[in-house]
Amino acid sequence: MRRIEVTSQLSPKLKQALQTLLDLDQETLEAAWHSCSQKGRGYFTQKIRQAPSGKIREIHIAQPAMHTVQQRILKRVLYSLPISKAAFGGIPKRSHVGAAKTHLQQAGEILQCDIVNAFSTTSYHQVSKALRSRLKSTLVAFSLTAEERRALVGFLVHLMVVSPAGGRFPKLPLGTPTSLAAFNLVWAEIDAEIIKLCHQLSPNDELRYTRYVDDLTFSSNQHIPQELMPRLVYLLKKHGYTLNEEKTRRAHRDQAIIHGLCWRNEQLDLPDQSILNLAKRVHRLQALVTGHPTPQQWQHASQLLKELDFLVQEVYGEESRPQGLVVSSALRQLINTKQHQPARWADELWG
Repeated sequence: MRRIEVTSQLSPKLKQALQTLLDLDQETLEAAWHSCSQKGRGYFTQKIRQAPSGKIREIHIAQPAMHTVQQRILKRVLYSLPISKAAFGGIPKRSHVGAAKTHLQQAGEILQCDIVNAFSTTSYHQVSKALRSRLKSTLVAFSLTAEERRALVGFLVHLMVVSPAGGRFPKLPLGTPTSLAAFNLVWAEIDAEIIKLCHQLSPNDELRYTRYVDDLTFSSNQHIPQELMPRLVYLLKKHGYTLNEEKTRRAHRDQAIIHGLCWRNEQLDLPDQSILNLAKRVHRLQALVTGHPTPQQWQHASQLLKELDFLVQEVYGEESRPQGLVVSSALRQLINTKQHQPARWADELWG
């Protein structure tokens, strides 16, 4: 595969097509294109240590013009394309809760797998090929030739990839608005092949499959066929991916934890340790707002409350939540009221 070099030579016709497709002005497009051609390819980098493994990951934060264009690519291009029914991560109205429920609401055996370095393994070539295929009918409407369509897709893909340190070919970065959707786009074909494999091994459709980002989960009302693993390994290798054998695990539904959720008392639930951890956050939330919080802390408290409410609603629905996750109406009203009040002079000093 040849190396892709960034060039600023885009014809007026292509620039007009990009402006229409992304609904952006030429100045913003050119600023992003310029950032992409500089050292670092338009990203700030930050290294974070993952808990509990301690593994160091490099996060890429797009510079302003790059971030603006990436958001438009996400909303106007990637979100408009067909997606796999097996994918649950980074897709509006789907979540890890839906993926977990697919497997936990049926008794049986569960198999969970993980892809090694999924994003950094996904190449420019894979993203470009998938995007060209899915956008072909859309780009024909712009009266572009095959070469012009390739150049336009090349522009979009350049703004979604990064050259890894010491690496030659661009890959998908971690931390950008478009990476997960681009990964889902590449994996649409792979998901389809895995679904087909499941149908072959279980003609009665008892073998279920979901993917949450790079976590693959299978379940069956009976036993998962032994031939699934070797055939899955072969299928993934064909597409350039490898399973992390250390993270491959089998369990019965009663012992399984999928995406941080379990099955208990005939319903989806959070494991005890997760409930304790969330209860500590509720306690810290109360301590935060009953002290002398700054405007930034009020905002943090409001965001924390929204995240907690979303998770509890997703897991428990209208059912009663665990006692440790109950937020009193007085505390809730205090946070929501203060969030919309102008800062006092003391708050301004604290800030």
